[in-house]
Amino acid sequence: MEFCNLEAIKKTVIMSIVVFVLYTIMTAVRGCDPGNVVGLGKNYYGHPECSLSCNCKPQWDEFKPVCATDDMVTYISPCHAGCRDSEVINGIQVYSNCTCAGAGAGAGGGAGAARVLERACGDAGCRRAFRLHSMLFFLVITITILVFQAQGVLLLRTVDPRDRSVVMGLMWSMIAIVTFVCGHSVFLGLRVATCGWLEAEKCHLQSQTFPYLVGATSAFLTLTSIMTSATTWICIRTSNKGQSFESRL
Repeated sequence: MEFCNLEAIKKTVIMSIVVFVLYTIMTAVRGCDPGNVVGLGKNYYGHPECSLSCNCKPQWDEFKPVCATDDMVTYISPCHAGCRDSEVINGIQVYSNCTCAGAGAGAGGGAGAARVLERACGDAGCRRAFRLHSMLFFLVITITILVFQAQGVLLLRTVDPRDRSVVMGLMWSMIAIVTFVCGHSVFLGLRVATCGWLEAEKCHLQSQTFPYLVGATSAFLTLTSIMTSATTWICIRTSNKGQSFESRL
């Protein structure tokens, strides 16, 4: 079967459009409701006053939500709930003596009887949303790999055999520059601009606009790839028509 440049580019454009649609769906689909998370605003996070005396030191894995079952509110970690003790009951991690939860919230936690459970309150909706996002993201990665493969084969088929190593080197150099220089700088800038909780020179929690900006940026980069491939298709098609016209003459 003869290799057709136009058909190969057409397939890469179609697959790139599918990736663009998936990114759009991932960005446009409404996120889950996190419920009542103490201290969490739309674009910021403030440490609960009831646990300031705990002197919580944030780590990279600081987000370990716990649920105060008495009033069904979520704290982002046992320390931020003011919990001093913990135990495992029937395989469930239970934190006790929490100054911010239930009875312990009164009088600076003097009662010391309040308990919280591991995991956020009512996180079933967020778990479903996460599974949907993971499935769509898996499709995005799979199709993107196929696009890279098709573009690599297209380059190898369209250049002189003596230039193939140079072309492949240029292709991967461009991918590295776009990914690790331009892309890294853009997404790092988004991360800094949307930081909702900055402490100890580290951003531990992003604002609610962060996932939408990341999705929109990814969709824009995919759209740029589609436009580049479409322009290439038009140029090759025009060149083939010109060569066909000259051969008839």
